[in-house]
Amino acid sequence: MWICGNKGFLSIVGINDADWNEAVRRRLLPSGANRDEYLVVRARNANHITATFPHAKVVMKWSRWTDYPARAFMLREGVAAVIAQQVENIDYSNFKDSVKNHPLHDAYMAVWTVMNDYGRGKFGKKRIAPQFPFDDGDPASDYASDDYHPRHWPKR
Repeated sequence: MWICGNKGFLSIVGINDADWNEAVRRRLLPSGANRDEYLVVRARNANHITATFPHAKVVMKWSRWTDYPARAFMLREGVAAVIAQQVENIDYSNFKDSVKNHPLHDAYMAVWTVMNDYGRGKFGKKRIAPQFPFDDGDPASDYASDDYHPRHWPKR
């Protein structure tokens, strides 16, 4: 799962064999730890992990195959609790404006642009259209722009 938080970009995944063996070898996990109870929180910048999880023990793993060098092995329930609390604490109406780190903001704008293109069907042959819960036929009442109105969707 990718998390684009206003304090950093995280990749949260299950633990693969290589990471599990490394974590056990380096004693990053308690003795007898159950692999299914842990996740790896990964980032390209260690500060992104500690900004979200202040008590995380971040380790660095450098190799040509590692795209996220900063890693923290954390209990699944702890990760879920922190992410849930962040959702509870949302107090902004525009996510992009909440990102104060300018390079991170610029990176998120690039992601926004790519996903906007995806939503407009610029990837693949079929247009990807959002699924509205209802359509009253009036484009002015739709939450999205007129360009996303169902009348513009391809016929199935």
